[in-house]
Amino acid sequence: MKFDELVRMKALQLKAQYSGQSLMELVGEHQLDLPEVQKDLKLRQVCAMVTPGLFQKLEATCDSLSISKREFITMALSEAIDQAETIVAEVDPFEEVKS
Repeated sequence: MKFDELVRMKALQLKAQYSGQSLMELVGEHQLDLPEVQKDLKLRQVCAMVTPGLFQKLEATCDSLSISKREFITMALSEAIDQAETIVAEVDPFEEVKS
């Protein structure tokens, strides 16, 4: 491992430690499958059909990072929504309608 990789890893470990716990860490990933926990947290399921190749890449990525598909998809979806909102705000597609 290179020096910069070691420093990056340690910095990210500290960031994870001090940035607060995720819902999955608080409740426990396996607890989220319990109907009463799902009801209490008002969890909703997101379902989308994807190609076998994309699904295999998702599984391989999650396995290599040792994270659940639920955690990976939640984080990716949240980041994608933030990016989409930023782009829509920049483009302002309804600019002419407001006038």
